[in-house]
Amino acid sequence: MPAVRIAKVIRCSSEDPVFCAQNLLLTERYRKFVCHSSNQTNRIQIDLQLATPSQITSIDLGNHCSAFVSVLVGHSCDDGKELSALLPETMLQTPVDARAGRHKTSVRFFRPESLSPASRGQFWDVVRVVLRQPYKTRDQFGLAFLK
Repeated sequence: MPAVRIAKVIRCSSEDPVFCAQNLLLTERYRKFVCHSSNQTNRIQIDLQLATPSQITSIDLGNHCSAFVSVLVGHSCDDGKELSALLPETMLQTPVDARAGRHKTSVRFFRPESLSPASRGQFWDVVRVVLRQPYKTRDQFGLAFLK
């Protein structure tokens, strides 16, 4: 199945001025997206608009220092109020690794069996990615890429 194209960033709760959320739109080369260095929360959220309504049957993501990820999907006509879980919260980094600074970057491939059966068979045009890093709150965290 062809890759789903992300058209634009709808909103982002925190982003670095250099490693901003717009970097996730780049397909020719990858540049990470991380929260702002002054981010005081352990959570960031980014809402993405897809170019066309699409079935999402797999997710490939490059992690950058995030401990957990979850992906929700919805329709732009709902204005992001009605979202369904596509990928339940999944651990990307253990507390021990986070505190020791190990395994900061990794690539995860989530295939159909990892995704919610109720959500993966439908067409969506809004994707919300929620990242958390509760173990090392002073470091920037985010994504290296999302496909």
